[in-house]
Formats: sequence, C-alpha cells, structure tokens
Amino acid sequence: MASDNNIEQNRWLTSEASAVDSVLSKIDYAEAKGSMEMRGDVARLRRIAGRMPSDDPRATAVAIELLVKAGLPLKEVHSDDGLTNGERAAIISLALHSAAHRRSYSPDGTSFGHAIGLKMREDEKSSIKTVMKSITFDDDLVSLSYDLSRAVRRLDDSINIDYAVLTNDLILFQNPEKRQSVLNRWVKDYYRALYNYKEKSDSDE
Repeated sequence: MASDNNIEQNRWLTSEASAVDSVLSKIDYAEAKGSMEMRGDVARLRRIAGRMPSDDPRATAVAIELLVKAGLPLKEVHSDDGLTNGERAAIISLALHSAAHRRSYSPDGTSFGHAIGLKMREDEKSSIKTVMKSITFDDDLVSLSYDLSRAVRRLDDSINIDYAVLTNDLILFQNPEKRQSVLNRWVKDYYRALYNYKEKSDSDE
C-alpha cells in the first residue's frame, strides 16, 4: 500500500524518462557536494520552464547534451522543432525540475497529480487548486507546459515529484488518443492525496 507521501505507481520508464532520471540524479549529486558544476545548466534549463523547447534553442541544446550524455539515443525526425515526442517531453521535465522550489531529486517521488493533492491537503487556500483545474482543460502541450510550470513553483520542499514518470506522462499526452487518460489519472491521484484515500487490495475486500 502507498505511504502518505507517495503512491504506488508503475515505474517502467521509456529511454527518455530513464535519461531524465540520470540527469536529475547527477544534478542532485553535484548539489549535495556543493559543486557549481551543474548550476549553469540548471539556470539555463529554467528558462524553458512554462515554455516550449523551440522558444529557447540555446537552453534546448543544453538539455539535449545532458540527455545524450545520460545515454539517450537520438532519432531522426521531421517534426517542426526537430524533436521527437519523447525528447520534447524530457526537455520539458528537466525544465520543470529546474523551476521547482525543491531542488533535490529522488526516484521515490510521487506522481504529478498526487503532489498537487498533497499541497492542497496542507494548504486549502493554495492557488494551486485553480492551476489544477486549468490543467484538466489543457488540450495541447503548450498550455500544459505553462500550467505545469505554475504548479511546480507552488509546491513545498517536502513534496517531491518523480520527473521521470512525468516524462512518460508527457509523451503519452502528445498522443491525442492518450491525452485524456493522462489527465484522468492525474485527477484521480489528486483526489487520492487530497482525501488521504487508500485503495483496498483484493485481499482487503
């Protein structure tokens, strides 16, 4: 069963999500040592938060370099921005992490929807509720990226999102047939956290 700060979730990761996991672990390690090594990259990534990778080619180049060094294989693609859905999702996730109030990263973090629910449970007057409502109506990645940025900036240090899993979600969101399933899952996770809902296993029934 899930703990209060986390929920059990499928952590099967795409290659893009695995690369995000590696990059953020490296950033966290550098920060823990008090190293300045990654801070310039983090500051550059922060410039994309709430925007699309195509809005800042220099920051996108930094993100791609970090992902490639983390083992992400690059693929040929003929999209308008030259990125695959997975690469685009990974860059957005790195940018969101860089913009979050919490800088440390753990693969034991929670889903995005659950994180928002935890924040609402701690602070019923938080403006994050309005942001969550806006997210449920987002039907394109531009709008979603903007709203996700608004949301992560409102989270406390005690709430840790699993940005690798978020990368998986952002890949699925770009598929029109999967978009609503992602939003529905976030909404369900949100209410599980908000009302401290514990799902019963078959053996409990």
